[in-house]
Amino acid sequence: MERSEKIIAGICIVAEIIAAVLIVVMLSSCRSPQKVVSTSKQSVETGINNDVTVSSESRLKELTDRIAQMFFNEYLNVHIENIRYDTTKPVDSLSGKHPVAEETKINVQKETKAVETDSTHRETESASTMAAKDNSQAAVKVNVETKEEKQTGLKAWQIGLIDVGGLIIVGFIIFIIYKVKK
Repeated sequence: MERSEKIIAGICIVAEIIAAVLIVVMLSSCRSPQKVVSTSKQSVETGINNDVTVSSESRLKELTDRIAQMFFNEYLNVHIENIRYDTTKPVDSLSGKHPVAEETKINVQKETKAVETDSTHRETESASTMAAKDNSQAAVKVNVETKEEKQTGLKAWQIGLIDVGGLIIVGFIIFIIYKVKK
């Protein structure tokens, strides 16, 4: 082998070593999965103070006038019936009485009608006053705690396995190149 071939072979070996180192660095520096754990804690305190005052005043004035009148109307009916018998004549065989010469019957009937009238007059006056006072208070206190924990990167044994796998691949490539040159 000549000197120029040896120099070229040395440069190729150095280039292969640099390529192997770059491949191992690239494989072990790839972005690893990230895991974020977030914990939140919230507490709420509420205080309510109710203070309500209500006062009312009402006044009612009512005036009522009532007039009742009753009228009485009396009617008097007089019925007079007069029957007179004639005794000079013989007795009637059917009725067994002498013929009537004169008979007087007086019938008196009294009829009363009452008429009632009623009149009502009403006046109503009403006044109301109401006052409400609200001194209620409400206080709310909210406390929120948030804790985030990020877990990134690979574990040491995972990085080691990637490096070993890269070196095996580079070694296999060098072995194939070496066998092809021979």
